[in-house]
Amino acid sequence: MEIESSFFEVAYEALLSKLPGLDEEDIFEVPEARCRELRMKIPRTIFEVNSKSGVIKKGTDVQSRAEQFMDLLNFYKKMRIEGVKYNLFGHFGDAHLHFNYMPKAIRDEEAKCQKKLEELYHWVLVNKGSPFAEHGVGLIKKPFIKNFYNATQLDLFSFLKERMDPRSHFFPEGYMSGCR
Repeated sequence: MEIESSFFEVAYEALLSKLPGLDEEDIFEVPEARCRELRMKIPRTIFEVNSKSGVIKKGTDVQSRAEQFMDLLNFYKKMRIEGVKYNLFGHFGDAHLHFNYMPKAIRDEEAKCQKKLEELYHWVLVNKGSPFAEHGVGLIKKPFIKNFYNATQLDLFSFLKERMDPRSHFFPEGYMSGCR
């Protein structure tokens, strides 16, 4: 758990001291720069492990409203697929989690994962969460994202692509391509 040092005492009194099985010896300080470095290495390491294991990342990072965080966690528990590895990590303090399936390319696991991600994005839409969190929209999110935009936003994307990128040099397969 990452806690800004100026808030440590409050966090300790309000939360950490109440966690069963957590001793003071289990708590340590990491300098902010080192913590940021570690935070950047986690996604890179996961990518490397996935590549070496012959799996495809099918994942997302979504954010719920704080009062719905437990609902989001419970929804993630339902996303388990027999035989498909996954990981869940993220930023509990702002209800923003990263969920990654790691299906093998040789089986039909990827299609099952895609279906579960459709269910997740529907849940996020219905519950007024954010499908973007911190990483924006990439190719994995493209099939799900149109439902989160209104007609004005989609018109603006089309206008920007037509006027600013008529030859589609900038992220040609991205979410602004073929908005309509």
